[in-house]
Amino acid sequence: MCLKDQKRDKDAAKSLTRALAINPALGPAREELAGLDLAQGKTREGIEQLEAVAALEPSQPRRLVDVGLAYARAGDYDNAITTLGRAAQRYPETEAVYVALGRVWLTIGDTQKDRVAVSKALQALESAAGRPDATSDTLTLYGRALLLADRVDDSERVLQQASATLPVDPAAFYYLSSAAQRHGHVSAARDAMAKYKTLVGQDTTTP
Repeated sequence: MCLKDQKRDKDAAKSLTRALAINPALGPAREELAGLDLAQGKTREGIEQLEAVAALEPSQPRRLVDVGLAYARAGDYDNAITTLGRAAQRYPETEAVYVALGRVWLTIGDTQKDRVAVSKALQALESAAGRPDATSDTLTLYGRALLLADRVDDSERVLQQASATLPVDPAAFYYLSSAAQRHGHVSAARDAMAKYKTLVGQDTTTP
């Protein structure tokens, strides 16, 4: 950990690997090594470490979620959905699993213009977004899915809620601007985009 703090990532990885050779059940060491591997572009190795952590901590749904999202970030959506589907079966009451599933389905729907994937995203996110303690991030994902499904009225309402929930996800303002513009609410669209750029920087055009 000291080596990592000193930005000596390669030396830190070697040290963590030696620690795991001595004690393979060191979950925190595997988690740190996974982060280093993924940061260095060693996707397969990083995911293998995350899978090992999930096996070591079977009572923690977040571990399988981490594996699924790592697959998604690597563009391996099939394994991402399979992993998160397994998590949903194992932890059916855990909202974080469905939010992660919704996130992956939404990415597929948005990038591949796949309306079936958008529908699956809505199904996964609806319950979590309807909770009184729903986060801005969750509401933003749901609002995006509604917008892609052409449910513009619902999208604008949910994104307004997302933009008023603290801590706010800056992307809420970006997608609220899109929803308002589609509704012809030009002033509201302009205000939302201005707030987005204030939060993330004037030169940023997309989340």
